[in-house]
Amino acid sequence: MSKKPLLALVAATALAPLAVSQQVRLRVTVENLSPVQGTHLSPLWVAFHDGTFDVYDDTVAASAALESMAEDGDSSGLAAAFVGAASGQAHGLLGSGSIAPGGTAATDFLLDPTTTTARFGTLVGAVLPSNDAFVGNADPLGVPIFDAGANLVATNLFLDGGDVWDAGTEVNDELPANTQFFGQETPGAGADEGGTVGLHGGFNAAGSGGILDDPSFSEGDFTESGYPLLKLRYAVADAVTEAREHTVSLDGDAVVPAVSTKATGNGSFDLVIGGTTMSYEVKFPKKKLKKVTGASLNLGAVGVDGPVVVELFSPDSAQKKLKKLSGSITSADLVGPFAAMPLDALVGAIADGDVYMVVTTTKNPDGEIRGQLELSP
Repeated sequence: MSKKPLLALVAATALAPLAVSQQVRLRVTVENLSPVQGTHLSPLWVAFHDGTFDVYDDTVAASAALESMAEDGDSSGLAAAFVGAASGQAHGLLGSGSIAPGGTAATDFLLDPTTTTARFGTLVGAVLPSNDAFVGNADPLGVPIFDAGANLVATNLFLDGGDVWDAGTEVNDELPANTQFFGQETPGAGADEGGTVGLHGGFNAAGSGGILDDPSFSEGDFTESGYPLLKLRYAVADAVTEAREHTVSLDGDAVVPAVSTKATGNGSFDLVIGGTTMSYEVKFPKKKLKKVTGASLNLGAVGVDGPVVVELFSPDSAQKKLKKLSGSITSADLVGPFAAMPLDALVGAIADGDVYMVVTTTKNPDGEIRGQLELSP
């Protein structure tokens, strides 16, 4: 199988070694380098793994997950495959909408570079507009991020038009009804091609009524020699030290599965300037929360149960009624996946929407009320 390499990682000079078991905040930034009337990009999906997470291969039929990304910019299948593979530490999107020429998008990832599961990176994104054009690394070892000494070896990665792939899943008819970012309203609306992944031959020729005839994309011929496509930058970012406010609203509907209860809760988790302490206060009105057995912050997205990362309340016996919880959290309070990590690990997970609060009772030991912590605007 051919594994066409991405363009060289530029200025990949190792930084100073990181301390053992030190979690770092890695900021990944994408910049669309295409000309003004050139190609756009979908939000790029990136992941960090041990070098075994393989998204696609040249001359091999695309997976359903890659098809969804290439045709519709939908990364959910890739994310599910990554989680199922259990070979990496983190994944996420750069940007929340299309990235226009000259535009940028960035996301921070909290990684432990001392383990093998953050050694390599994967990126996949749709080239817009198109039927099924995309960029990404076919070789799971093709984008080294950290070396065995926990040194960052990735800094800048440049891709040009020669790095655009065709998923081979949809006929490149460039009809507006079938082409994402060109008029398509229904995902997967194009004609099935039934082909294999291969390097893209370019858009239909100007004059054919396709993408290049639209003034908005008249400079979109990425097959031109040296056509600039995108730049990815990897850089270790400082931990969050400025004050931040987070809110939480709890009810039974957010519990998995949902619980019928009149109990509710509302509160705040505020990061103090310096980033080493988070104070919190959560109130439970209506006096409906009875026989409470515990309260905690857990790691998990909406609708997903996850492990405890902070114990907020753990009485020896069930509390008759609970009206309010308040206190402060430091790195010493982090447990489970965040044990021995800085408070920044919790702050970053909240920003990603992956921390929820849950209150348990004797009646509902898996949770009577629950709510996701959210960063205040």
